[in-house]
Amino acid sequence: MVISKKSGFLFFFVLLIYILCVNLYNVHIIKKNNPKNIEDNCKSLVYNSTIYSVDNYWYVHQMKNFINGKGFTIDPNKAHYDVRRTPVYPLFYGIHYLAFGEDGSYKYIRVTQILLFILATFALLQAAFHFTQKKSIAIIAACLFGFNPLFVVYLFYTITEGISPALMCFMLYFISLGYRYNRKKDWFFAGLFFALGCLCRPAIFFLAPSFLFLIIYKNKKKVNDIIIYSLFSFFGAAVLFAPHVIRNYCVSKDFILLEKYYGDPMDYGMPNIALRYWITCWINPADYTSEAISNKMLQNINNSTSSIPKSVLIEQELERLPKQAFLANSRDEIKDAYGSLYDYYNIKLSGISTKKSIDSSEAIAQQKMEHLRNKFIQNKPFQFYIIRPMLFLKSLILQSNSYILIFLDDYQNNIVKWIAKLVLYLLNIYLFAALFLALIFIKKYKPVTIFAFLFLFLHLIYLIFIIEYFEARYLIPIFPLMYIVAGIFTVECLGKIKAKLNF
Repeated sequence: MVISKKSGFLFFFVLLIYILCVNLYNVHIIKKNNPKNIEDNCKSLVYNSTIYSVDNYWYVHQMKNFINGKGFTIDPNKAHYDVRRTPVYPLFYGIHYLAFGEDGSYKYIRVTQILLFILATFALLQAAFHFTQKKSIAIIAACLFGFNPLFVVYLFYTITEGISPALMCFMLYFISLGYRYNRKKDWFFAGLFFALGCLCRPAIFFLAPSFLFLIIYKNKKKVNDIIIYSLFSFFGAAVLFAPHVIRNYCVSKDFILLEKYYGDPMDYGMPNIALRYWITCWINPADYTSEAISNKMLQNINNSTSSIPKSVLIEQELERLPKQAFLANSRDEIKDAYGSLYDYYNIKLSGISTKKSIDSSEAIAQQKMEHLRNKFIQNKPFQFYIIRPMLFLKSLILQSNSYILIFLDDYQNNIVKWIAKLVLYLLNIYLFAALFLALIFIKKYKPVTIFAFLFLFLHLIYLIFIIEYFEARYLIPIFPLMYIVAGIFTVECLGKIKAKLNF
């Protein structure tokens, strides 16, 4: 054990008190700001227990549908929704639903998630020590993880972020055991927890090349050992992947390793996805969301008593657009595309339209949205291929990861909140800087540094160039490794400073 039993118990209780204080205060502010508990993302409660998220829809229905004989699916009325999400969190929630019922599930799942998180903090403590053999680095990594308010607040949610950081730490613990002791059982359990993590949060799959690198590095010039330990890791992963893939094939007749959506992933229609891909040409679509545009159109169509004319709504949306949206597209082109999107929603919600007319209007709207993007790429290639990725990185690095900390809302008018926000902002910058600056000490910590750097690199490539979209929470899987590397950089720098000053 890195720390003594006495220190371990003390750390456990301090962390538990911190978690409860942060979450109870966050809930208190939510109740204060929303006394009628009107459903609002991150700002209302479910059964006075967990915090409501729009993503709840994707995780809490499968077990309920299964019990009612409708299959393990998010929505039995929608095609392929039984393979739309990975199964770990729906099953995790489902266990609590079976044990405690509807309202009790939201109450007691918080307890389980808190306990798993605290255990995960100790797992990361051990993993950091196995990778670096330095207690100080391990303690820094564990404290950065355990006292991260973003992770802590997610413990009162019913979405994957409630347990995916913990699963990541458990996986790192077994990978670190494999790296340190090179035992078959450790590599097997590393593979098992790798699959468990992936089947909770698919982005963890990008750790696979880093995982393989570590096995190869540990067994340099021993080809047989590389094969053997790789196979043990593979078999560990296959224990969970195999039944999941088989089940997916049985219900979809398709080979699906993790999850898959067929067409529109969020029920806004394919034109909305095309709109998002246009927005991503000039800004991170998490900062200017296509969903918000669609929601305004849908709400206006549904609220027949208080709706405004289509032309007025579209003009309002055009006025909201940042200047960079007009770099390659004219106002009339954008207006026409927005109009076709509105028409699609109007036809879809009319209740009297045929499937053929709905599909036709969807195709027209999608085509016009795609034209905006294609023209932008054609006319502004430097902006798209060079500036755009840099803007994405800026959005990732220059942020505080505090968007769900409701008690920090309105921080501009409160010096304490402002300082807390600034600390989190600077910490995020430091984590990214440390990841690169730690390369100075790569000779001393080569395996874990490359391990972390490769995972981050592949994850960023996926976010920026494949799905072209990210939110701060998408980087949650990489943070535990970033904390280890930050610990390395901090300890080594302090050591250099002490040596210079003859401390």
